[in-house]
Amino acid sequence: MKKLYVCLFAILFACCFNVKAQLPDGSIGPDFTATDLDGVEHHLYDYLDQGKTVIIDFFTTWCGPCWYYHEAGTLDEIWELYGPEGTDEVMIFQIETDPTTTLDDLYGTGTQTQGNWVEGVPYPTIEDLPSEGFVGVIGEAYAVTYIPTIYVICPSRLTYEDKMQLPADELILFAHMSCPVPTEQVDAAILQYTGGVNACLGSTLEDPSVLIQNLGLGGNLTAATIQVLMNNEVISTYDYTGDLELLETETVNLDPIPNLPSQAELTFKIVVEGDTKPINDQVTMSISTLLPPSLHVIVEVLPDTYFGEFTFEMLDEAGNVFFEGTAPASQSVTTYNVTLPADQCITWNILDAYGDGLSMNAGTYVKLLDSATNAEIFYLDGATYGLDHTEMISTKSTVGIAEVKDLSVSIFPNPAKDVLNVTVPSTVTSMELFNVQGQKVMNIPVIGETDYQISVSQLPAGFYFLNVAEQGASKMIKVVIQ
Repeated sequence: MKKLYVCLFAILFACCFNVKAQLPDGSIGPDFTATDLDGVEHHLYDYLDQGKTVIIDFFTTWCGPCWYYHEAGTLDEIWELYGPEGTDEVMIFQIETDPTTTLDDLYGTGTQTQGNWVEGVPYPTIEDLPSEGFVGVIGEAYAVTYIPTIYVICPSRLTYEDKMQLPADELILFAHMSCPVPTEQVDAAILQYTGGVNACLGSTLEDPSVLIQNLGLGGNLTAATIQVLMNNEVISTYDYTGDLELLETETVNLDPIPNLPSQAELTFKIVVEGDTKPINDQVTMSISTLLPPSLHVIVEVLPDTYFGEFTFEMLDEAGNVFFEGTAPASQSVTTYNVTLPADQCITWNILDAYGDGLSMNAGTYVKLLDSATNAEIFYLDGATYGLDHTEMISTKSTVGIAEVKDLSVSIFPNPAKDVLNVTVPSTVTSMELFNVQGQKVMNIPVIGETDYQISVSQLPAGFYFLNVAEQGASKMIKVVIQ
């Protein structure tokens, strides 16, 4: 078990836990039911279904920066203007999420407190349900990494993190701009792809699913057609029937998708007669299969301080583990020589015993290399996964792996803030940027040049994947935008 770390950031003034990454912007906010200090039970989705925007302030009683934000009164002002006694369009909770603190700490009389967190607070205070981790059950669901963390949750369930620099009027403006508002009589939306993302070349994606929502003011959503497109061609359709009220959501399990290519871009589109708002009708995600040029590969790892928590396993098509990567012996580059079974679809599970990936140190990574040439087949930044990460590796004889060529791509800076510089071969035919939900957020025009400057200043901070392709080869590279 890792120790609790507290760190002060000169700019954000936040206390931080050493846990997995924050919930990415645009994620679906997990539902919860909790009782506040006055004994009133609150169900998150009940408020969202009423069309309210919910703001959650995750804090701990001992956190100085949390107390500073608390004393600033930003949320008090929002509650007064937009809460139940104002326009009644916002609900606010402050959730104390350290399982080790007490009610005395909340009321300012304990040993781990900055003061009385309840006195004068007009919105509900909730003591998080205890867990075995550093944060409580709700904090874990929202992947709270540092405190204070402020989340804005739209009626559509989409969740965004506020960085705490915004005053009350700008924070509520941010909420209004981020949250889709029902405006049309008929409006069916796909919020997110929620199914599996791992499949090999020529195999079947067994468990595709999407999260849909009724944003139409004209009545319940009872029927729709969900199309699956590959390379802009419809390859399957699914007839949905249900009874979704306004803002209600449902996960729809689709039919398996067979015969996937090594690099598949799948678009899921909902079609309803009379829908006049196509902007939210579809999501796009990508599925890729690693195609090593030979059966002999190297797994290379640079772990963090807690190197003993990293392991990995490789499984054949029957689910049998044929190679287990034991934990590194030190915080240094460790290599594992692996011989892959021929003609197999291999599952590679990268694991962290604690669930925070290799996030302690900048530069931590996991690589898959070709033994003969040391060419990089796959790269995973250690900070991009928590408990586990899965990749598929194909050694099927029909792939023609001996002919797969390495695609040379370089990017800098990474992390990037305003501009991402990309150098590629002049033969590249496409470049696309995807977010962590697999949705395409940018299509970069390719004009036969080798150097490209891509503006990313308008994109939310977080993790993205740049997919670069040319005839017979493609490469997916993780990009961090600050």
